[in-house]
Amino acid sequence: MTSKPVQVNFFGCGGIAIGVCISHKVSDSSTISKFISSWAAIALGSNATNPVVPAEFGVAACLFPSLDFLNTPLPIMRYDKEKWITRRFVFDASKIAALKSKATTATVPKPTCVEVVSALIWKCAFKASRSNLGSIRPSEWFQFANM
Repeated sequence: MTSKPVQVNFFGCGGIAIGVCISHKVSDSSTISKFISSWAAIALGSNATNPVVPAEFGVAACLFPSLDFLNTPLPIMRYDKEKWITRRFVFDASKIAALKSKATTATVPKPTCVEVVSALIWKCAFKASRSNLGSIRPSEWFQFANM
């Protein structure tokens, strides 16, 4: 089984998702977050004086030029704590198994429980938001884990 350390998904609505997989033996979340931030800054042409990665890392930009839509400024998202919604969903094991079989593809031969349930919740939330507003609005998904 081969792993893909970085995966980019482009959606028909114009959205993009970048996933990074790294072993905790190599890095913690704070370090990988700094790495990704530096990577993004280098990709956008930043001349940061103290990047977390060497300057030679930017050489790859000539091999993989950035797409125009990636350089557009992202909308500022503000979070009003009074409007936060927390929900707990419990799924039967048989329903999760059915979701896994439905989500299995050549590129994702063994989707995890977290992947399929997260995808289902996000898909439903996205559709509900779109039907209520009549258009797509910027949104984010946060998933917390009690470790």
